[in-house]
Order: sequence, then C-alpha cells, then structure tokens
Amino acid sequence: MMEPNCADIVIIGGGVMGVSIAHHLANAGAGTVLLLEKRFIGAGSSGKSGAIIRQHYSTKLLVEMARAGVTTFSDFNSVSANGSGWIGSGCLVVADSSDRKAAEGNVKLMRQAGAVADVCSGDSLQNLAPQAHFGDSEIGAWEPEAGCVDPAMVLHGYAAGAERLGAHILPGVEVLDVAIDRGRVAGVSTRGGRIETRTVVLCAGPWARRLAARAGLELPLTVVRPQVAFFRRPCDFGSPLHPVIADLSGAFYCRPDTGERTLVGALDISQDEVIHDPDDYEQSASSEFIGWTRKAISGRIP
Repeated sequence: MMEPNCADIVIIGGGVMGVSIAHHLANAGAGTVLLLEKRFIGAGSSGKSGAIIRQHYSTKLLVEMARAGVTTFSDFNSVSANGSGWIGSGCLVVADSSDRKAAEGNVKLMRQAGAVADVCSGDSLQNLAPQAHFGDSEIGAWEPEAGCVDPAMVLHGYAAGAERLGAHILPGVEVLDVAIDRGRVAGVSTRGGRIETRTVVLCAGPWARRLAARAGLELPLTVVRPQVAFFRRPCDFGSPLHPVIADLSGAFYCRPDTGERTLVGALDISQDEVIHDPDDYEQSASSEFIGWTRKAISGRIP
C-alpha cells in the first residue's frame, strides 16, 4: 500500500498502545486513521511483554482501568476471531504478614471496582499454588480473574480489527519528523514524503522522546532495559498451571507460559540498564540475570 498524503489522525508506533488506539478510533468513526510503524507490529517492547493482566493496584483509577483490561482481554473475540491467548491462572501477590493492612486496602479497592479478591494465609494460601513454598508469616492477595495473554495475538488482533474498521496500518514506514506550523501539528515526514495531518498520537515508546524533541517538546522519559527469562517446568510439576505470582519478598514475578514454560522477571527496575539508543541494545538476557531468576523462582517453587 502506498503512503497516503493526508489523514485526520496519524498514530506513530505499532505497539499495543498504537494498535489499540487505532482500533478504538476507527470503531468510533473518528475520521481517517493512519498508523505508521517503522519496523513491524510489536517490534518494540510490546512484543516482548510479560503481558500480565491484573487488577492489584493501590489507587482507585488504576484498579478501574485494570478492571476494564481484564474484561477486555479475557473475552477478546469482539476484536479478534483468534482471541488473546488468555491464560486465566489468577494472580497471587505474596507479602509478609506485616504488609496485611496494605494488602487489605488494595483488595478493598479491587472489590469496589467489581473484582473478586481476598487476602489468604495458611492452608488457603497453599491451596492456591500447591507447588509453591510459603513461610508461616506470609500472606497472599488473591484475584482469581487475573491472568496473562499472548502479546503477539493481542497486537495483531487489534491491528486486524482496526483495518477491518477502515484504519490504515503501514509497517516499514519510519516517521522522521513532526511538522509544526504556528504552534500546532501540521504533518509528519517519512522517507516516502510528507503526510498532512492536524492530529498526531505519539505511541513510539522508547523512541517517543526523540520524536517529541523534533517537534520542540521535551518529554522527561528515561529508557531502561528490563529483562525476562524463561524456565521449563519439570515433567513431574503436577498441575499444568501455577498462578501469576508477584513475590514482594523475593522481588520477582512469574507467570505461566505456553509449552510448559514459566516467564520470570524482576519487580524492581531501579537498577536496570539505561538505554540511550533504543535501536542498538543487547536483547538477550544476561547470564547474571538468568542465574538470579533461577535462584528466585526455585526458592519459591522448589
């Protein structure tokens, strides 16, 4: 498809934010919608996402937003005939009993938003994840409606849905500049030429600061490199699934994945490597990180 020379709305970036916005704008009949992605759909962080869908947050607004996410992704057929790859394993946030008040506060927020949630301990906690080991003083905030999705299925489901509704999605088209005329957006420039538009939605993730700067806008964004590792569960693991676990004492999270695998990542990203060029960074997990995650996950699930 050739690049058009104008659009009512231009979306920059083909990650989950971009394709979701394209789908919803097209569904709302907001005008001609054009999404430009410099590589391919999901080439950035969205395609590498842990894709956990949970409602456990500490503010009312985030809980309500997350509630909408759970209901959307657990029944994604209205967007995509292929679904979202939903794994409804539930989510368990494990903490020390000294954090019970905070956990109960978060559970209360979830319940107010319409979610099913509870604080568990003892045998009831152990029954939620029989393969895991829990200390006598540990508690768990449990939400059975949570789970995870296949990021590629969600990305391409939204993209296909947007195109079906009339949006144009062009992979392989890099936006080089955002043109400003008398203080407002006038268009975007690509290698194929200029596209006139009065509205740009910047969904470029790690590249957003660079593009915004070209339009005279300084965004206070720092790009970091979180890592994830995959571990194959042993043949005698038992139940095919374990819940999503956010382990506050171990500072890691894990979730079940297809192929008898478990994805593991760190909860604390404050020490993650800062990336200065999102086009040039190491994309494989380091041996140190793999060793740390293996120790963390096997300590919780022996």
